[in-house]
Amino acid sequence: MHTFVEDTKAIQKMALISISDVYAWEALVYERNSDSIKKYFKNFLAVTEKDDIFDLTKKTLRAATQWANLNKSLLNSIDTAANYKQRAINYLTSHSIFNSDEFIDTVLYDEDEERRSRAKASFKEFLQELGIYGQNYKISRKALDNNTLKHKKITAEGLTMSWTGDPALVNLTLPKERDQSDGMYHIVIKTDDIQDISL
Repeated sequence: MHTFVEDTKAIQKMALISISDVYAWEALVYERNSDSIKKYFKNFLAVTEKDDIFDLTKKTLRAATQWANLNKSLLNSIDTAANYKQRAINYLTSHSIFNSDEFIDTVLYDEDEERRSRAKASFKEFLQELGIYGQNYKISRKALDNNTLKHKKITAEGLTMSWTGDPALVNLTLPKERDQSDGMYHIVIKTDDIQDISL
């Protein structure tokens, strides 16, 4: 027979308080059968939510793109930041509860184990600094609206590209490096039709 102390399932509410500035949070709280901090913690600990599940979901998705843009030397040999964002989208839309390590493993596809190991350590640290790593939250479907799931790029000439899904599935090739012949990025779009959009 389990006592109250032995069985963690019996605990209805718990809080972990940080007295240092090492973490992005000051208190981690948990309330059974609840997605958000209820009045009890707000009154007892005088705390407010740093991020709700909507904000955390959006912040997590942004983090994959931000990290990839800041760490191009750690990306695999063929993918751009758009591919890393798409794998983050794939994870968030196919899971109900966020798990940091599973998310990192999904986003960081690379056959080069040594580079992947360095990328993993870097991405983990990046997520820690943002207060995302170690979070266990219910992924918000409302945060993953059509506009959020779109990829958007703009060239120096003002040409805007917008698409949903893997670039290869919409016949779009985004180069990682400038072409050595002219120092320009050679973007390839293949299509059997082009239409004007009336605004």
